[in-house]
Amino acid sequence: MQREKDRFGADAAAALSEPTGRTALQHLIQAAVRQQLSRAELARLLDIAEERPGAREAVDGKSGFGALIHQILARPDLPAQPDTARAADDVGQLIRALTDAAGLRGDTDAVALERRLCAAVFGYLGAAQM
Repeated sequence: MQREKDRFGADAAAALSEPTGRTALQHLIQAAVRQQLSRAELARLLDIAEERPGAREAVDGKSGFGALIHQILARPDLPAQPDTARAADDVGQLIRALTDAAGLRGDTDAVALERRLCAAVFGYLGAAQM
């Protein structure tokens, strides 16, 4: 389980090399979709394993996913958030929930899933500043 999370972590961390916050978030979303749909059965089993007591905390604590999102949200081209730490957590949970749900349904259309994720994430970020 940790090996797969490490692969995803490296792919996700590459988002920081993107020139803007928007493209960095898009890269992060694409990485999440790749991880979920490229090996759908393995991703589904990992999702189930993560639900064991303590498993999600152990993996999340090592992944730095929240810190990565926090760094991206600090970029000047994205809307300022009233509470960046909370927004980073919310964005991470949105990405996780939607990709996990797609995996459980057996979705295979990566482009459609990326579109839904971008709508949810960028919609949230725009609404959070109201």
